[in-house]
Amino acid sequence: MKNRWHIVFVLGAVAFLVSCGSSSSSDDTPSIASIEDLPRATSPVVSAVSGSISAKDAIVTKTPATTGVVLKNFAADTFGAGDSLDMCEATNQAKMVISEAAMADMILCYVQNIVAGDPDLEVIYDGEYHVLGLEIGEDGGAPDHLKMKVTKSGGAITEFEMFMCQDGSQTEYVKQTISGTTMGMVAKGLHTGGGWNGAHQVVVSGTLNSSGQFISKTIELDQYGAPAAALENTNWSEATVTQYSNGMTFNGYNAGSWGGSDYGNRVYSSFQLIDGNASASNENYDIGILAVGNGAANGFFESDWGINDFIAGWNGDTKLRDDTVTVGTTSTTWVSVVNEVPRTVDVQPTIVFSADQAYACDGAEELDIVADQAALDAACSRFSLGHGWVDCCTATGQCGPAE
Repeated sequence: MKNRWHIVFVLGAVAFLVSCGSSSSSDDTPSIASIEDLPRATSPVVSAVSGSISAKDAIVTKTPATTGVVLKNFAADTFGAGDSLDMCEATNQAKMVISEAAMADMILCYVQNIVAGDPDLEVIYDGEYHVLGLEIGEDGGAPDHLKMKVTKSGGAITEFEMFMCQDGSQTEYVKQTISGTTMGMVAKGLHTGGGWNGAHQVVVSGTLNSSGQFISKTIELDQYGAPAAALENTNWSEATVTQYSNGMTFNGYNAGSWGGSDYGNRVYSSFQLIDGNASASNENYDIGILAVGNGAANGFFESDWGINDFIAGWNGDTKLRDDTVTVGTTSTTWVSVVNEVPRTVDVQPTIVFSADQAYACDGAEELDIVADQAALDAACSRFSLGHGWVDCCTATGQCGPAE
């Protein structure tokens, strides 16, 4: 017989701080003891002597933007006629990759809160698979069944694996592995509902410091989707993103068809990432207050209207083109940094659960957990940026028929 646990969360009572929840060894290898302390796909990169990189790669500007474009506030009216098309597209791309990475983080946040809310759930750390039933509100968007396993060595987590289901079908798969200071993560999801059908896959690789925080991180993204009411309006993306403590480099594309017109937007960009968070800790870190600052992009925007290509810099505060903004403490301009040709548009990626990632959602539930939806939303809504894509050509008025 299943046991039923009613989990009530008191905000602020559960500590998620990585550095406090983890003990450090003398060789800088993190020792993360509980799942609420695991790094997330959207966790920031912190500065560290052991992670020192060149001025160009560190992406530090002489006169950095102070406000930029905040990702959560980015909307169709954020950019106007004459504003930088490249900055608009770079913000689109930054919001997209962080949003996709945050999908698994949102559910992981739910589970971290649930597990941290009751000491009887310490059984999950025995290295075996455990199956839980979830009742999280009535909105139908949350998983209702999950299988998870946490593997430890010497008290430190070396592997975390979780399968999530809704209404008898698998929706998500997440796996993290930590070996020494190296962390790897795959998060994959298939989603139907809310008027949208699609899939996403995020592969994260990075190096951790002794507190379990990233000092380097790379994200590989694949995603596709379409409105349920108009499946012919497809879109898909592939990208490689390198994140630094104060910047990001994006190399990828977004392609598809909308309203009967095909398009492909290819962007290689480097830009200042303004982080409004006071701390890198898991407890309150909010991806919504990240902002795109100064930067530059090498962009190819192709549609039935023609091809528009630009290599241009921008001022993150004014949103205007500015090719003179410099990188680091030298006179190197952002424009000279983005000399790499952006990734070529390819066919829509195939995203499926492989044999070792698939789950039939048929395991017997050991526990049936009833969670407080309002408390979970309050704790985890900071992982939602929304998915509104901005038509930068229309917004800036800088795309048109080829001459």
